[in-house]
Amino acid sequence: MIDSYLKDRKVTVSSDYERVERRLHKGCPQGSILGPAFWNLCADDLLQTIAREEGKAFMYADDLVILIEGESRGELEKSGQHMTDIVCRWMDQQGMRVSKSKTEQIVLKSGGNKPGRAKTKRGKRRVTTKGSVTGSLVNTGAGGKRPPTIKLTDGSSIKYGDTVKYLGVNLSTKLTMNKHIEYMNAKGSRLFDRLAVLCRSTWGVPFGCIKILYKGVFILTVLYAAGAWGHLLSNTQAESIQSLQRQPLMKMCRGYSTTSTAALQVINGELPLDLHLKEKMFLYKIRKGLPFTVEEMVFTETSNKPKSKRIIRTKILDEWQQRWLTTSEAGTTKKFFPSVAERLDMSWIKPNHYTAQFLTGHGDFKENLNRFRLAPDPWCECAAGTGESSEHVLMECSLYEDIREDILQELQTKGQSWPRSLAQWIREDTYRHFEEMCRRILRRKEEGRAQNA
Repeated sequence: MIDSYLKDRKVTVSSDYERVERRLHKGCPQGSILGPAFWNLCADDLLQTIAREEGKAFMYADDLVILIEGESRGELEKSGQHMTDIVCRWMDQQGMRVSKSKTEQIVLKSGGNKPGRAKTKRGKRRVTTKGSVTGSLVNTGAGGKRPPTIKLTDGSSIKYGDTVKYLGVNLSTKLTMNKHIEYMNAKGSRLFDRLAVLCRSTWGVPFGCIKILYKGVFILTVLYAAGAWGHLLSNTQAESIQSLQRQPLMKMCRGYSTTSTAALQVINGELPLDLHLKEKMFLYKIRKGLPFTVEEMVFTETSNKPKSKRIIRTKILDEWQQRWLTTSEAGTTKKFFPSVAERLDMSWIKPNHYTAQFLTGHGDFKENLNRFRLAPDPWCECAAGTGESSEHVLMECSLYEDIREDILQELQTKGQSWPRSLAQWIREDTYRHFEEMCRRILRRKEEGRAQNA
């Protein structure tokens, strides 16, 4: 069967005008079931050859990484050239070639050179030096500083880069993740920029559909392979990646651009991106059975995995709650959602253009608009001597008393009473009435401006 699979193969390309057929003598059909298995059988010999030469290699399909250690450029060049020659010879024996355009080298990390002695220009004083391998090799230019030179069999040098991409992850010199974060930001932004045309304020893709796209596309794209690179982020970088989710969350709830990221996370019911990253890192370790310790929790290979996942989830939510309580932003949103864990259980809450304004306090309210010099003063026109905030408009303003009366009658017919706090408006039995009231109030304000225009 294998013999017939490999013999008498041909490829055909047809068009309306011509049909071209060629016989194939090597390779496996693209997308075939047996192709990966045959490649593994073939490539395993290369890995064994590298291992016999005490090399360290990792391979996924036809993507090969070889790690070389050295304390100087000379050591890196000698070891790197030796391993490159081994790979090139093996490729030649198999009738294959190394792709020059896809072959790169990068200096990742070093603790620095061994201490040495150096003279001053006059040669009178000696000082102890402790350079860095990466420092001397990466800073190319004057003074003869250059990266290692390693050549392929045709004499061309393997190109050097400050960042290389392997299996979708951008690794930079000294194992910093700045470039990868920039790459994730650009990729995530492109995704939701295309979606923006379908997410207008009062029409377009509904909240539930955008949430599915956010979880199934944006999160999977931005946090791809987070278990492998998440631990390399600094605390500052971990906090900064929250900015990546800001635009998607605004599109999801149709919120105002002045709304804080903390409020957007809560009203949409989505973890801060850095905490989502942290959770994925721990879940990866649990899945692989890798030991770790978090406060009083100690995970080992023999630990109960489902229980460990629940503990990690609880710790992540506790950290989010503590952050939510201490932030100086999102004062109005806190009154609606004092508990972030409870918000995640409120599946009936699906913010829209109208409800998002009341839930955040950022919207068509003079108190908010005045802060950004979009209204001459913050005072409500009901002559109550108070600012026109979302809470005032919803709970007290006499200009909308008739709307409140209508909503109250609807509640009373169901045996319900008028909500006494903002948090009571978002209960499952009252949220539909909250949606209606937000829409009617803001539509009246829009119609009033249109009449006065």
